[in-house]
Amino acid sequence: MGNDETGGECLLGVLDAGHAGSPSARELADRMGLPLLLERPNVAGLMLHFGREGLSLIDTAARGPGPVRVDFAERRLQHRLRHATPSREALARAVGLPGQPGLQVLDTTGGLGMDAFVLAGLGAHVSVLERHPVIYELLRDGLRRALSDPRTAEAAARIALLRRDARAHFAELEKPPEALYLDPMYPAGTKGGEVKKGMRSLQRLLGPDAAEESLFEAAWSCRPRRLVIKRPRRAGVYRPGQRKFALEGRHTRFDVYLVAEASAASDTT
Repeated sequence: MGNDETGGECLLGVLDAGHAGSPSARELADRMGLPLLLERPNVAGLMLHFGREGLSLIDTAARGPGPVRVDFAERRLQHRLRHATPSREALARAVGLPGQPGLQVLDTTGGLGMDAFVLAGLGAHVSVLERHPVIYELLRDGLRRALSDPRTAEAAARIALLRRDARAHFAELEKPPEALYLDPMYPAGTKGGEVKKGMRSLQRLLGPDAAEESLFEAAWSCRPRRLVIKRPRRAGVYRPGQRKFALEGRHTRFDVYLVAEASAASDTT
């Protein structure tokens, strides 16, 4: 698995730390078409590390950022959920979760799954799409561990993970989603200093992506009842005349569109 599929950096392989459970490091390497490494390589690059704490993405450079892994039991995330309610959490308000327990949310850019887990922890049922095979495997491993941990099992059970390209998924939808969420992790113009160190490895893995606006328009064409896109706070607005409202934080912003309502109004004019 290299950069032919996604335009990003190739991986060196899968390192078996000797403590892997199931699925094994060899099975993972075979599934992804990567070499199985029995010791840490002496060259700088990205690799997957299969060890006691699960699967992680590692930069082998001497001063590389720390490992990237999906850990839904992480202390800050658990603290956030203990104090969160649908009416106080901006993301939950953006997708319309207050007053709608069990809301079905389609998260079309799964990333490391933190937003999906917050929504699931607050009672939503979240279908997560992730097209990149490495990020999909990180998510899959994180969910596997979360399902076996009493602290995270209930929320994890409300998440369905699919390895799908969002546009292909949109084309096969039988009915419009209740809520559709987009979080382009690294929109064009994001400066390196604005991205957490560990996440820079994902930037290299994913490569450039200038298709954010076209993904937004593809999502719009599904006519979801509510469409939410997470953007840098000072970024431009897509379809500014049709944005219903925005919820701003210190660095990011949720733009909210009531697409079915806007489309119906447009059809009558």
